[in-house]
Amino acid sequence: MKTIVCFPMKSMVGTFMPPACEVLSTDQPEECFALAALYRPDAVILFSEMFDQPLWEWMPSLRSQLPAEMLKIIVPLHKDEQMMKRMVADEHFSNTYVLPASLTYQEISRQLESVLGLSAHDSVQTKQTERGKEGKVYTLCSHGGAGVTTFAINYPAVLARRNPGLSVAVIDLSVEKPDLTHFFALDRHQLSLFRPDLISLAAAERRDWYLAFKPSDFIPNLFYSSGISRWRSHEISVLLAVLRSRFDFIFVDYGCCFPETEALHRLMQEADCNLFFARSDPFSLSGASNWAKRWQPLMPNLCLLVSSYERDAISIRRIKEVSLLPLYWSIPRLPSGRLVQSLLTRSVLVEELFPPREYINSLRGLAEEMVNREGVTVS
Repeated sequence: MKTIVCFPMKSMVGTFMPPACEVLSTDQPEECFALAALYRPDAVILFSEMFDQPLWEWMPSLRSQLPAEMLKIIVPLHKDEQMMKRMVADEHFSNTYVLPASLTYQEISRQLESVLGLSAHDSVQTKQTERGKEGKVYTLCSHGGAGVTTFAINYPAVLARRNPGLSVAVIDLSVEKPDLTHFFALDRHQLSLFRPDLISLAAAERRDWYLAFKPSDFIPNLFYSSGISRWRSHEISVLLAVLRSRFDFIFVDYGCCFPETEALHRLMQEADCNLFFARSDPFSLSGASNWAKRWQPLMPNLCLLVSSYERDAISIRRIKEVSLLPLYWSIPRLPSGRLVQSLLTRSVLVEELFPPREYINSLRGLAEEMVNREGVTVS
């Protein structure tokens, strides 16, 4: 693959460029654009430290001086990363990929292989895609503080462990509070890196999406990824279609469902089930009911999942009477000490040697119920 690299030290380019690339390097942005016009490479790789101007002054030159169909890969400085991602997304830069700013040379090489499509295709992906999956998407959301992330950490591990023939994906879409990303260290596994491929399903299918997922260290059929980005509605539709063809169950941790966005609306409309989390106290249940009054007529697949359930405080019968949402499941309250310790040590609670018995039994029951309810065939 023919590439042009704009980097301050031309002698160092070979330390991070994939061997499969035919590289022409330069240390001058103007020369980079001139060479691109002359040789028409497959990709141009730019390091933002090469530019003296603010990024809002030099970024438009990517559109004016480089063809729209040419792959443009930018390695930003820390101070530019977030603004650059917003500019690329909001101003419709075509075929423009922004890598994370904190990568080592070795990690840059791996990311470039992913974006350029040079990585060897995983045999697991080929097998799973050929099976023609139609995975189920579950959106997890709440008004905040209702245990969505704790559920996303623990429940998929139980589901995947008990059903080794099923592939399970967990995605962090909580932009304001990406706890799942921090817990599993997903900074190097970002779905948003491949956002330019979501322009259409045909374009997205050419991408090896498994490269954006981090496999579990202990459960081979469990995968994690961070989807922290300001997604557009059509991108959500394409992304869900891609993920359904590769995984049996997809759990999307959206976190707090405020502010409501077009992307959230599209996600909830296309998900197979939207689980709204609420604690078992009257205030939380009342809030869930008030929210359901507006949403339920538009989304019949909206259900209530009661977290931190205390049998002595309120009965299941009373919860069903108070809530306007159908009750999907109830999960018993975790001892606060155990939960805090698990989060501090980044330990998946259900994978510990002695997990809370009532808690794990509830998650096991939910796993059995979910597989039976969806009628998923375990291969």
